Amino acid sequence: MKTRLILFISLLTPLVVFSQSIEYRNYDWESNTSVHKLCTGEEKEQAVVLKDLRAIEYIYNKDGDLEKYYTRHRIVHLNEDNAVKSHNRIYLPVNDPGNLLTIKARSVTKEGKVTEMFKGNMKQINEDGSEYLILAVEGLEKGGELEYYYTMKLSPGYFGTETFQSGSITKNTELVLISPRNLVFETRSYNKFPEAKEDTSFSMKNVLRARADSIPPLEEEKYSAYKASLMRVDYKLAKNTTKGSFRVLTWTDAGKIYYNLVHDNGKDNAKAAGKLYEKLRLGNINAPEDRIREIENYIKSNINIQKGSVAQPLEQVLKNHIGNEISVLTLFALLLEKCGIKYELAITCDRTERVFDEDFDTWDDLDEYLLYFPDYRKYLSSSNYSYRYGLIPYTLTNNKALFVKEVSIGDTRSALTSIRLIPPVPAEISYDNLDISVDLGAPAEQARFHVKRSMNGYSAANVRPLYFYSNDENKKDLAENVLKMGITDARLENPAVQNFNLAAGDAGKEFIMEGDISSESLIEKTNDAYLFKIGEIIGPQEELYQEKPRQNPVNLTYTHSYLRTISVKIPDGYTARGAEKLSMSVVMPDSSSGFISTYTLKGNELLVSAREYYGKYDYPVDQFAGFRKVINAAADFNKIVIVLEKK
Repeated sequence: MKTRLILFISLLTPLVVFSQSIEYRNYDWESNTSVHKLCTGEEKEQAVVLKDLRAIEYIYNKDGDLEKYYTRHRIVHLNEDNAVKSHNRIYLPVNDPGNLLTIKARSVTKEGKVTEMFKGNMKQINEDGSEYLILAVEGLEKGGELEYYYTMKLSPGYFGTETFQSGSITKNTELVLISPRNLVFETRSYNKFPEAKEDTSFSMKNVLRARADSIPPLEEEKYSAYKASLMRVDYKLAKNTTKGSFRVLTWTDAGKIYYNLVHDNGKDNAKAAGKLYEKLRLGNINAPEDRIREIENYIKSNINIQKGSVAQPLEQVLKNHIGNEISVLTLFALLLEKCGIKYELAITCDRTERVFDEDFDTWDDLDEYLLYFPDYRKYLSSSNYSYRYGLIPYTLTNNKALFVKEVSIGDTRSALTSIRLIPPVPAEISYDNLDISVDLGAPAEQARFHVKRSMNGYSAANVRPLYFYSNDENKKDLAENVLKMGITDARLENPAVQNFNLAAGDAGKEFIMEGDISSESLIEKTNDAYLFKIGEIIGPQEELYQEKPRQNPVNLTYTHSYLRTISVKIPDGYTARGAEKLSMSVVMPDSSSGFISTYTLKGNELLVSAREYYGKYDYPVDQFAGFRKVINAAADFNKIVIVLEKK
C-alpha cells in the first residue's frame, strides 16, 4: 500500500513469548549439479523455470517482537542467448545488507561445469531511488542453468502477494506460509493457481502450502490486463487466537483506520483549512459543484502532491506547497465539510494489475484514493493532476472499492464502510471525432483540407493535460502531431485549440483542435486519373493480428467511440470511382462494438461517415475473433483509395 497503516503491537503479541527458530535458516540446495533434462517441446521455449520455491515465515524473537523472513529458491534452464542476457544479474531490493541472511548462486554449463557465487560477490547500488544488492552471475551460457536461493529479513507486513506465472513455463512451484500458532493466516489463489492446504506436521506453528507442478506461460497480448491475469496467491493475517476468535484486519478495520488518518486534524489543521476557505471565498460560491471545482483547482495548482506515509501539518503543506496524499485528503475533507458538501472516501486498486476482491479482505487492494460525492454521483481523484472532478483514472473504474463515510451520533463521529462498484464510464462520454472538409481543386497535385478534431472524456484526458502543462514550443509540436494524424508530408497552417485550460474549468468541456492541412502524398497521378488516398486522411489505424491462439480475454482501458465525417469536393469534370468501397459494416453479434461507414454522392460532393465504437470493457476469449474484425475494419478503411477520372 502507498500509506502504511499503523497497527497496534498488542494485536500481535502473544500472552506468553516463546523465541522461535527460522525453519528455512539452514536451507540448502541439492548436491547434484548436472543440467536437467527437458520435456518434449520445452527446448523451444527461451527459458524454462524448473523450480520456484517461496517460503514466508513469521516468528517471535526472544524479545517477543514479530519478525518476517522470506526464502526463495529458483532454477532456470536457459535455451536462448536472450534468456542468458536477461538472467545474468540477480537484483534483491535490500535497504540494509544485514537483512540478507544468506544467498548462494551457481551457473551450470551443458558440460556440467559449476561456478558458484556468494554474498561477498554482491554490490550495493541505488537505482531509481531504491537500494538493491546486485549479483553478477558468471558462467551462464545457452543450454545451461542458473540456480540460486536466498533468505532475507523483511518488515513484518501482514498482507502480501506472490505471483508465479510469467512468459516462461514454470514447474515445481510451491508457496509455504509459516506463522506462530496464535497467528492464523489465510490465502486466496487467483487465475486457477491451486488453493493452499494446511500442513499439520508442525506442532507449534501454522503452515500453509500451495503447490503447482506445472504452470503454462502467459504472454502479454494487446488489449489485455496482463498483470491481473497472472496466477498468484494473496495472503493476510486473519486471526490472533490469543486475543479471541474474531477476525482481524477486516474491511471495517481498514475503513476506521483510513477515516482516522484523514480526520486526525486537530485545531491547527482546522485553523489552516479555515484560512484557506476564507482566502478562496468559498462562501461566496453558490453552486456546491463549483465549490468542489474551486477547491480541487487550488490544490492541484498550488501543491506538489507526493507519496509518503507520514502526513504533514496543513500549515506546513500550504506554506511549502508540498504534501503527501493523506495530507491532501485531509485538506479536501476539511474544506468540503466547511462547505457542507457530503462526500465519501473511496479506496481501490488498478484493475489492470489486480481486481478488487471484496470476499478476501487483503489491504493490498487498497492502493488508490478517491473522493465520491453521493449527491452528484461523481468522483474526484485527489492526487492525479491530469483529471478533474467528474473523471478519474480509467483503470480505477469498473472495479470495486472500499467506501468510507462519516456517521454521527450526537457528538461522536465514526466511519461506516461498504464495498461497492465504481461504475464504468459510458462509451458516449469518451469520444474522438473528426470533421474533415477536403477540396481537391482543379485537381491539383496536393490535397488541401480543414480538420477539426473534437475529444471528450478519456480521449480528451489523454491529450488535454499534456497540452495544458506544456510550454509554447511543445504545445505547437503536440498540435501538429494530433492534427497531422501520421501523414508524413502534412503541413499545418492556422492551428487553433479550444478548452484546454484545466485551471479555468475546461476539463468538462469538449477539447477541440483544428487547422488547415496540405499534403502531396495523399494524391497520386496515373495517366489521366488521380488516386486519392481518402482512407489515410483519418490517420494510421492499428491492425490486430495474432499468430498464436488468444490466451487472455480482451480488457479495454475504457469504452470509447470515434465518428469521422469527411466531405470531399470532387473537381469539376471528374467522377469518383471506387467510392462503393467506403460502405462497410463490421459489427459484433451483441452489437457492443462495431465499425460502420457509409457514403453519399451529391453532385460533385462526396460525403463519408465512419463510426467506430467499443461499448464494453471485457470480451471473453471466444469473442476475440469478432473483436479483432472490428479493430481491423478501421485499418481496412485506412487503405481505401478512390479514383478521380475525367467524365
